[in-house]
Amino acid sequence: MSVESEILRKYSLCERCLNRLITGRSGGDLGGAGPQVNTRQGNICVLCRDRLNDEVMEEVVERALRVLEYFEFETFVVGALVPKYIKAIEEQLISEFELTRAESVKKAIVRSIGRRISEVLNRPVKFINPDLVIHVDIYTGNVYVQPSHVYIYGRYLKKSGGISHTPLYCWKCWGSGCEVCGYKGRFLERSVAEMVGLPAQRLLGALGYKFHAAGREDVDARVEGEGRPFIVELISPRYRRLDTVLYAEEVRTLSGGDVEVKDVVVSNRSSLRVLKERYERSTKHYSVVVEFDREIDDEALSRLISTLSGSVVEQRTPMRVLRRRPDRIRHKRVHGLSVRRVGQNQLEFDVVCDAGLYVKELIHGDNGRTVPSVSEILGTKPLRIELTVIGLRGE
Repeated sequence: MSVESEILRKYSLCERCLNRLITGRSGGDLGGAGPQVNTRQGNICVLCRDRLNDEVMEEVVERALRVLEYFEFETFVVGALVPKYIKAIEEQLISEFELTRAESVKKAIVRSIGRRISEVLNRPVKFINPDLVIHVDIYTGNVYVQPSHVYIYGRYLKKSGGISHTPLYCWKCWGSGCEVCGYKGRFLERSVAEMVGLPAQRLLGALGYKFHAAGREDVDARVEGEGRPFIVELISPRYRRLDTVLYAEEVRTLSGGDVEVKDVVVSNRSSLRVLKERYERSTKHYSVVVEFDREIDDEALSRLISTLSGSVVEQRTPMRVLRRRPDRIRHKRVHGLSVRRVGQNQLEFDVVCDAGLYVKELIHGDNGRTVPSVSEILGTKPLRIELTVIGLRGE
C-alpha cells in the first residue's frame, strides 16, 4: 500500500494538502488553475478545512490589496495565522508517516500569497526587516497589516528653560489630576519628547511614538551648540518617507521656537543600540553660569581648577531625583574645567565630564552627596545656577 493510501485511510485531506505533505508542494500550487478535489468525498480536509483553494486564496489576496492601499511601503512579508489544533494535527501526521519533504500549511500560505501580492504590486518579499507584515487567516478570511516601526534620528536644541525632557506627570495621580498638581495631571505643560515626537507621529500617520535620547537635561537647562542626539521610534506608521524640512518647521511651530531639530534622517532599529552605546562612552560639554553669595578671588579659582580638572567625582544619587532613581554611588570624571568672570559674583564654567555626571550637584555639592564639589572647594554657596548643554563628545 502506498504512503498516500495509508494516510488517507486515517486522515481526510484535500488534494493540495496531500501533495504538499508528500512532495513538499501543493498540486497546481495556490493561485493556479488546478482542480480542488477532496480525496475523501463528503469529508472536510483536517488541515486546511477546504480553504486551501484558488477561490478562497484570491479573496484573501484581494482583501489584502485593498488594505495595503492605505500604507506606504517598498517591501513586505506575509504571516499566516493557523489554529493551534491544526498545527498539532499536522505535526502528528508528519511524524507518524515520516514525511521528510512535507511543507507546512503555514509555509504554503505564506509562499503562495506572498508571491501573488508581489506579482500584482511588483514589490519584493523581504524576510528580514520588511516595511510591513501582512497577516492573513484563510480560515476566517481576516487580513490585517502591521507596519514596521520607523526610526527618525536627529539632534535637538532647547532654547529656553521650563521644558521637561519627557512629560513630567504628577507623582501622586500620574496624569489623572489631583490636588497636588492642581488637577492638571502634570507639573509642566510641555516636554521635549512631545515637541519632537508629536509632529513626527502626525506627519507619518503613526499610532504612537517612543522618544529616545542620549541622556537628558534638567528642566531649566538649555541645549545649544551641537545639540543632543535623539531617536523618535514611530509605531505602526502609515507613511515611511519624511519631509525633514517640513518636520523641522512643525517642531519649531509646536514649541513656539523653544525647541528645534537638525541633522534629521530616517534611520533603522540598530541606531537605537548605537545611540545608547555611544552615550555611555561619551563626554558632555557644559557651560554653567553661577552666581555666588560673595566674590571669588583668583587664588581660590586656581585651586578650584587644579583640584577638579581630571579628578574623579564620587556622586551619590541627587536628592532631587531620588523619587525616580535608585540611591547609589557613581564615580564620574571631570575631564576639563575652565572659568571666566562674567560679573562681580558671577562665574562662567566650561565643563567637560563623563556622561551621567550631575553637573548642578558638581557645583553646589548636594549637602555632601557629591565630593569634591565647587562649593566645597571655594567654601561658598551658589545662589543661582544656569546650565547649558553644548554637546556630547566622543559619540
